[in-house]
Amino acid sequence: MKIMISGHRNFKLSGYDKEWIQEQIEEAIVFYPGRAVCSKDKYIGLCGAADGVDLWYLELLHSHLLYYHIYIPFEEQDLYMTKKDAERRKYFIGEARITKKARNREMVEDCNEAIVVWDGTKGGTFNCFQQLIEAKKNIYWINPLTKVINYIKNKP
Repeated sequence: MKIMISGHRNFKLSGYDKEWIQEQIEEAIVFYPGRAVCSKDKYIGLCGAADGVDLWYLELLHSHLLYYHIYIPFEEQDLYMTKKDAERRKYFIGEARITKKARNREMVEDCNEAIVVWDGTKGGTFNCFQQLIEAKKNIYWINPLTKVINYIKNKP
């Protein structure tokens, strides 16, 4: 099962309960709807390795000893991060099972399901959310604004 994440970057997460968001992401990893507790041979995380939600996801996958693939949208991505986040990103890239240059569209095509941390506003996460709906992928939607979790089942 390949489960991707899409979510806000640090600048858009200010004012939200980051600890709650991280707990919900971990809950989604460990107890994703419709399946038993995750295991290394059955779960592969897909991620763009941006700051914010993406790096939190990578930290959680790494702490649970789960495999992940990184889809790098552009080489200079780390220039838009703090030095600490850029160093963490570099570490995770070095530990990834697969790293490739790709945009969200390819990650959407490759995933079975998705975890989305999205507050309902327009932007990159909104675009990815729309792509997931169009591709009929199941979505575990974590809304940091309302603190509501929705599981959107888009396929049987």
